[in-house]
Amino acid sequence: MDLAYHFFRQIFQLFLGLVAGVFAVMGTLSSSGPTISPPSQVQHQSVTVLFSQDVGPTSTGEDVVLLQILLSQDPAVYPQRIVSGYYGELTKQAVQQLQNANGIPKSGIVDYETRKLIDSIYGAYDRNYYLSLISNTQTQGVSPPDHATYYDMKPWGQAWKQEDGSYTMRIEPDPTMSTPRELADAINAYRQTKGVAPLAWSDTLAAYAQTRAVFLSDNGSDDHAGFNRYLQDEDGFNKLGFYCLGENFSEGFRLNGTHLVEWMYAQSPGHDANQVNAQYKSVGVGIYDVVSVVIFGGCN
Repeated sequence: MDLAYHFFRQIFQLFLGLVAGVFAVMGTLSSSGPTISPPSQVQHQSVTVLFSQDVGPTSTGEDVVLLQILLSQDPAVYPQRIVSGYYGELTKQAVQQLQNANGIPKSGIVDYETRKLIDSIYGAYDRNYYLSLISNTQTQGVSPPDHATYYDMKPWGQAWKQEDGSYTMRIEPDPTMSTPRELADAINAYRQTKGVAPLAWSDTLAAYAQTRAVFLSDNGSDDHAGFNRYLQDEDGFNKLGFYCLGENFSEGFRLNGTHLVEWMYAQSPGHDANQVNAQYKSVGVGIYDVVSVVIFGGCN
């Protein structure tokens, strides 16, 4: 066991710090982007309802893009000004900052009270106006790596690594999310094209992967901290029954199994190394909402 564990530790280091990509239509507001101030000739303006539903960590797409654009108008609230379409920790903190500054409970979720607050601040313009600011920033003379131009220059379907270690790409969601078995089958089909033996389904790994998927959906990315803690502090190796274990996970838009494997995981070197690693013999998959978690086991 000691030699096997030592061997695992060497392999396992290759996977630490890798976090699966959130696949979203990316853009950011540059520091020289437009600010929001009503034209001087407008004397009276009705308030627009900008959000028809709550926005929070499980939200994706246009509502999150719009929220991030609005938060970006106040550097004290959202200094990073990243517009990703992904409701991550930075967006949650910015919402909490806005809530705190206006005497609203710091839930980190754009609930009814927060939506009314946002309407009162930014409701002089409609959604289309604010959403147009992403493309407008391209004309402001900003050069890479300032956020708006940097993200908008990226081609569709090509992943790149962000400063927080996660991967992202510009991509559209599928009509439905993959099922666990569908994703496992897609991994095996992909391994076959690489000349690697298929993985056997493990109910034990799948059950753990499902708990991880629910946790990540509820709490956001933890940079694999929960997975590492489970292995190192909670006897995870023995509980799962493998000497070598690896994790891939993704959060974001809906993708079917093939697209998760080939559009997302295959585009990230670390994740691709996991899914084609010949030393892994078993796999379990958890799916919850738009979160996928793949746990690989082997080396015994």
